[in-house]
Amino acid sequence: MTLAIVALNVGIFICMLISPGSFSNPETLLGWGASFGPRTTNGEWWRLLTAMFVPAGVLHLVANVAGFAQLGLVTERLFGRLALANVYFAAGLVAGVLNLLLYPVGVNAGASASVFAAYGLFAAAFMSGVAFPSELSIPPTTLLKLAPGAVFFLLYSLASGFAGPAEMTGLILGLVYGCVLIKDLSVQTPPPRRVAITSAAVVFMTVAACIPQRGLADVRPEIEQLAVVEQKTSTSYDEAVRHFTNGQMTLKELVEVIDRSILPEFTAAGAKYLLSLFVADQL
Repeated sequence: MTLAIVALNVGIFICMLISPGSFSNPETLLGWGASFGPRTTNGEWWRLLTAMFVPAGVLHLVANVAGFAQLGLVTERLFGRLALANVYFAAGLVAGVLNLLLYPVGVNAGASASVFAAYGLFAAAFMSGVAFPSELSIPPTTLLKLAPGAVFFLLYSLASGFAGPAEMTGLILGLVYGCVLIKDLSVQTPPPRRVAITSAAVVFMTVAACIPQRGLADVRPEIEQLAVVEQKTSTSYDEAVRHFTNGQMTLKELVEVIDRSILPEFTAAGAKYLLSLFVADQL
């Protein structure tokens, strides 16, 4: 499962690399499945799943792969393929929903939250081994082997802003999964039924959090247009007042300029903005 996840991330990155478009262009990320509130909440909920396989750049991919590959293999041996896959995807979905709440008109992509969830799962196993030593306790030599990738991943995440609330939620989710599944490790990998029940609870909470966010509208273009119109009308008004102050324009002419050139344009832009807010509220 670890190798399959890594291969999928690298494969999509290669496809993005040889395709037109730049990683710095949000449209490129959206084209490959990144999450964007106004599109995700208007019928494209599948973006919550695909976004976790769309890297935001080369270093983003390298950091995630370096942080996940070795650790994922160790964690997979302890908890099994099913548990690791469930933690990975559940964390990605939960992080996607949280990003919709925090950054509704931001483009969200990447698997950082899922990688943090794998670290949470690993941490649960490690702490259990320390508290209750057994043949499955993680030895210090394993920690040394994992350290380079983990340090690189953590430093990059902190420096690039990929260690925010969504990622920390993924970490906590991994810890919770680990605490629920840890007691079976002494005899076998966690039973599929327990993994399924834990995952079902996460999916239920995710769906419940998505319902209030349906129909989110992007009103940024209207706000930008309103700002442009405001700047333009403000300049026209200042110029008209200056002419009136200098005696170049009568009060009647000043009022006519305001009624004819300033108010209609500003009112139209404001009405368009209010209409967009009303439509968004109705959706």
